[in-house]
Amino acid sequence: MVCVVQDGTGLGPGEETSSTKSTSPLSMVYAPPSPIPAWSSAKGVDRSEYLAELASLKQDWEEKLAGRRDSDRFPFTSQRPLGALRSVLPRDAIIVAGSGNTQGAVKQTFPVYSPRTHLTSGGFSSMGWAIPAAVGAKLARPDSPVVCVLGDGDFLMTSQEIALSVTAGAPVIFVVQNNAGYMSIRGGQRKQTSRHIGTEFSHPDGSPYSPDFAAMGRSFGIESWKVDDAASLEPTLRKAVQSGAPALIEVPTDRDAAGPWVPGWWDFPIPAYITDERQGRVPPHPGHRATPLTRPAPGAHDRPCSRDAAARAVAAVPSPRETPAAHWPMDCTPLHLPWCPPGATCPELRCCGAPCARGRYGLAEAELQEGA
Repeated sequence: MVCVVQDGTGLGPGEETSSTKSTSPLSMVYAPPSPIPAWSSAKGVDRSEYLAELASLKQDWEEKLAGRRDSDRFPFTSQRPLGALRSVLPRDAIIVAGSGNTQGAVKQTFPVYSPRTHLTSGGFSSMGWAIPAAVGAKLARPDSPVVCVLGDGDFLMTSQEIALSVTAGAPVIFVVQNNAGYMSIRGGQRKQTSRHIGTEFSHPDGSPYSPDFAAMGRSFGIESWKVDDAASLEPTLRKAVQSGAPALIEVPTDRDAAGPWVPGWWDFPIPAYITDERQGRVPPHPGHRATPLTRPAPGAHDRPCSRDAAARAVAAVPSPRETPAAHWPMDCTPLHLPWCPPGATCPELRCCGAPCARGRYGLAEAELQEGA
């Protein structure tokens, strides 16, 4: 049950106001969005400099994006099918993005023009979410084209749910970016551990393994195609959009083509066999020199550490691999970064000799900004 209170007053059990009587929760979710007033309607405010800066940044981004979005390499980059898809869809079409590289590429490559037309699982990036979510979106907005874009690993999590697009009368277009594996996870493994395990779908001889997704779609009663070259990409997508029926398009995607741009890094414990800059160094950041983390001298800071007792209690743990990360031994000395003002410390960041997830290699990008 959803209770919408528009005037800010509280309601007791069983009480109603005129605003709540006439407001349907479903209408709040599915009603067409109200137009956003144009900024230019505000009088006496000069935004020309700000808007010029935005235009310049957008142009810079367009130039950066074009190399991947407009590439005709085959198998495709993650971005190339998204540029083609935008060109054949109306502005009010709904795109539902799967997890991993696909989700990042959609965020960065696919322009959206209306609220509620870009649906994504967000930061948790749950695999298997996109297919049923796309069917739900089509049932909620039957007059809008709905396209579900997802990777092959994501598709295989809930592929049986494509049957709903037939049985529920919800004609969704499924675009499967097939790179024969969990490439987003492979990238994370390589970045953090310099190896990858269980993330490529391959035959014993190392050649890529993949189901025939177009044949799978047809077995569900869905018109399906596999794109075989760059020249047939747009025509195939256009054919699916114009059909008005459930459709599936398999798009071969290069395993090693660059995915979305990923700023910053993840906070993972670094294995002992890693001996390069990932081990015990502050990763590079614009305006800062990569500097080894060093333990401040005893007594250099007067700030008490509330975790000293906890650190002493677990100091006898023989190996961090044998105990949860939350209980790893830590040195709770506050970390003094080289670019901090004299005497300043960061109370939540520690200079740590043990493989502490934050102390050894975990500085969020936002915390490295000047003055942070």
